[in-house]
Amino acid sequence: MRHETTVNLLERSYRKLKNVSGAAGIRSSVLVSSLLNYARLRAKPAGLVRGLVKYQNRCPGSNWHKLHVCLREDEYEFARDLCKVWKMSVSFIVADAIERYLDELIEKMMVKTDNYRYRNYASSRIVIHDVTCWIYYWGLPPNLLTPPD
Repeated sequence: MRHETTVNLLERSYRKLKNVSGAAGIRSSVLVSSLLNYARLRAKPAGLVRGLVKYQNRCPGSNWHKLHVCLREDEYEFARDLCKVWKMSVSFIVADAIERYLDELIEKMMVKTDNYRYRNYASSRIVIHDVTCWIYYWGLPPNLLTPPD
């Protein structure tokens, strides 16, 4: 199953993504998926993140573009998890990843055939002493975690 979503980007980020996807012969949706996964691999964990979800700065007078993205179900859930964990909107995560990682990712993709596209997703719920814990697996481990006895 596919999920469609819209990412809002400033013109500079939008053009960069479209130019790179066109030059590399990669659909924008595939590039966004690969970019999200690559950002996950490269980003430094912030530890416990609190507060409200952060959005991109408004930038009055700037040109914004809507990028329509079609993701597989696991890719979409992964993107939503990134929002929860990093406390950033999907648009903000994509825009930030374009600026930080797109050039590096494309360079690696041109050398290796692995396109870093996200694959495999699982989540589980465990209860420990009346505390509900949700565990997100970005990849599939050999065994899912279970509550201690």
